[in-house]
Amino acid sequence: MRQLRVNDNLINLSNHKEQFGHHRSVQEQSELAEPSIHTTIVSQQRQEDVLMAFDPEELDPTIDFSKVPKNDVKWIEGRGQWVYWKGCNVTVYEKDSEGNEQTKKLDGMRNGQGNVPSGVELYVTQGKVKEA
Repeated sequence: MRQLRVNDNLINLSNHKEQFGHHRSVQEQSELAEPSIHTTIVSQQRQEDVLMAFDPEELDPTIDFSKVPKNDVKWIEGRGQWVYWKGCNVTVYEKDSEGNEQTKKLDGMRNGQGNVPSGVELYVTQGKVKEA
């Protein structure tokens, strides 16, 4: 099976011979393939929209980390508390609206904050992290 990456979405493409047969032109094959690719992208975007009950924000620059010890690994269970992190790797574990467990690594967000609702868990490595 061939795969295509579009805007960080991985799309599975079947072999054109399997999907369309030998009797179709390349143009016909391309026209028939596009709705499938579009549907896959829309589905993945919808999944991302559903995914995050936890909505991380940019770190408030007034948050003081001077008395916070260096973090190696911390597992945080949501209970409505605010969590602040600086220089950390954060992975979010939660269930989507359909009850399926989802995992989202917050790539590119080593500094941030967010309110962690019940049912959401954060796995935080490195940097400094504090709860309030």
